[in-house]
Amino acid sequence: MAIIVFEESVGLLKLIHGMYRTALLNKKYYGFRLKKFKTYNLLLEWLIALGASGATGTGVAGLTIWKTGFGFEVWGIISAASIILATAKPLVNLPSSIERYSKLWSEYATMHSSLQQIEDELRAKNCLRTEQVEAFTKIQARIPELASQDDPSLDLKLVAKFENQVLKEVPVTSLWMPQRPSLNARVLLQNTQSSSMRDTGAHLASTTSGASS
Repeated sequence: MAIIVFEESVGLLKLIHGMYRTALLNKKYYGFRLKKFKTYNLLLEWLIALGASGATGTGVAGLTIWKTGFGFEVWGIISAASIILATAKPLVNLPSSIERYSKLWSEYATMHSSLQQIEDELRAKNCLRTEQVEAFTKIQARIPELASQDDPSLDLKLVAKFENQVLKEVPVTSLWMPQRPSLNARVLLQNTQSSSMRDTGAHLASTTSGASS
């Protein structure tokens, strides 16, 4: 596979580095949202189950403390709340949000891992090659589908928090960029190419002349 020349590689590398850090940001954001909504769902299920136990008088509801005085009133509130939560549960539809967040987290985690591999190769080989660009293009093609599933209204404070973390974990100085060829190196390259072309022309001329004689 060919090496991408300096003039063409800079723009591509900026895209690769930008997507690499964005994938890490999204991985953190949706990982946090997934964990948060799983906690909400667990609490909801627990409160509904707790209230349901009051109807049968089993478990926690069977304790004497809930059957007299203040305890009886508290248990009445818990039972009423559990009925409301059980009614609202289908409307809130936490499992659907959990499934969406789980998919987004998984996709962005995989994307970050693939881009991490490209970043490691860039530093190890000290160049951008066409196979890395092809791998990046395949990753980039997944963005539109994932973007359609993103939160319609992002938690901007949460985004800012994780953005700061990403900037600290992956500073610009850690991202590989090629050195611009020096003027002397470019002149030397041009002279070498010109000399090579003259030699080739002279060789062709002598060959043609020999053939004619």
